[in-house]
Amino acid sequence: MKTTLSAIVSTAILIGCGQSTFSGAPSQASTPEAPKKTTSNQTTIEPSTAVLQPAVEPAKPLEEAAVSLNGARWELPCDTEAYNRTHGCTLTNGVVDKDVKLGGKEGEEYIVKLRFRGVVEPMMYKNGEISPIDSHYYIGGLPNHPDYNIYRLKIEKPASVFYLNRADNVSGPTFAIDYTTEVTIAANSSVNLYANIQNGSSIANSGKVTVPDVLAGAAGEYGQFVQMDVISVTLKK
Repeated sequence: MKTTLSAIVSTAILIGCGQSTFSGAPSQASTPEAPKKTTSNQTTIEPSTAVLQPAVEPAKPLEEAAVSLNGARWELPCDTEAYNRTHGCTLTNGVVDKDVKLGGKEGEEYIVKLRFRGVVEPMMYKNGEISPIDSHYYIGGLPNHPDYNIYRLKIEKPASVFYLNRADNVSGPTFAIDYTTEVTIAANSSVNLYANIQNGSSIANSGKVTVPDVLAGAAGEYGQFVQMDVISVTLKK
């Protein structure tokens, strides 16, 4: 078969340029496959959501132990309409008898500084002692008159009793009290607030004696009341 010179030259040029003389689609360059993931026998550990607790619970302020004492009140109300008719306060149930409790750590005792403010009538007590802090504050003893209002604070442990409206005699109108004192109270002890009008009637606060920053509340403008506030709590050494 004759082959022309031009055909031979064309074939040589194509081969020299790296192109195939075969017909058909050009081959695609192969892409390396990504390495396949293999299943592992290892267990996946999820991050913990547990809240770590401190080894020792932080100490709370001692005042928190006395929160139930703070603002506790003795109230002997006087109905305004009844007062307008008789100028007296006749009560069918003139008794306050309620317990509050000191918290704290078992086995400890605390010195609790208390402030007493209110409007009361005079009452006599015996077999105790007048506090040097205020002559209306009486430590220990017993009531010494059958007719006038008793205001008492009684502590379970260590056993102790205090009266809040002591006077030399029972004549005279209502008066204001405002004094601060310290008492010792054991942790988890009950503290009793007690008041009793004894004879069914109470001296009206007809002069409308007031105490700065303390409201009469349920006692009303002619009634009597005492409010106890906690100033501080310290551990007794």
